[in-house]
Amino acid sequence: MCGRFSQLLGSKEIEEEFDVKFYNSKIINSYNIAPTQFISTIKFSNEGNIYSNMLWNYGLSYSNSQKRNYSIINARDDSLHKNLYHKAINSTRCIIPISGFYEWKKSDGIKQPYHIHFKNYKPMALGGLYSSYEDLNNNIIETVAIITTSPSKQMSELHNRMPLIINKSEYSLWLDSNNDLSNVSHLIKPNNKNLVIDPVSTFVNSPKNNTKECINKINISNNKDNQLSLDDF
Repeated sequence: MCGRFSQLLGSKEIEEEFDVKFYNSKIINSYNIAPTQFISTIKFSNEGNIYSNMLWNYGLSYSNSQKRNYSIINARDDSLHKNLYHKAINSTRCIIPISGFYEWKKSDGIKQPYHIHFKNYKPMALGGLYSSYEDLNNNIIETVAIITTSPSKQMSELHNRMPLIINKSEYSLWLDSNNDLSNVSHLIKPNNKNLVIDPVSTFVNSPKNNTKECINKINISNNKDNQLSLDDF
């Protein structure tokens, strides 16, 4: 599952990492992004990749927004064949550029949050899919879900799912809408790149909190049950 993340990348990093040529929206930066917010995405165009903000609640439309009382924020890899995702996984895939994502590990009745990221907070690309609808004011609203897979060996210590992480060498293949699922299915798997797993304060538990304290590593060495080190894997 991926239900919270940080996105601290600026325009220069996004352009260099993801070959972005056009912007449909202003870049959203946040230490603590939560479901149903608008989030940063990268999508394909023949003229160059496009940065766009999308609603993190996939498949929403005007007709069902009045009655749907749940959010679709993740799309399981083993559910991508379903009608809900079939068109999107074949033609409207995207990348969600992030700095890191959060996961919680329960121990002795306490949920300890962790911020998972690459070394030096290098850009991380999550695989997603999107759809769009037109609201009452004739605005096109794009909605997005993050694809999840079974966990890597490292991530299995925290959770039984993890977000799909796309490698830089695979960006073009993943984004290109001319490639259907048969061309990209081999990319949909646990990513075994080494991750930094930092214990952080429960300050991040509230989506209202959005400061650097969310990602600051804390010392939990006195609680061996909750401590995770890269040496453990």
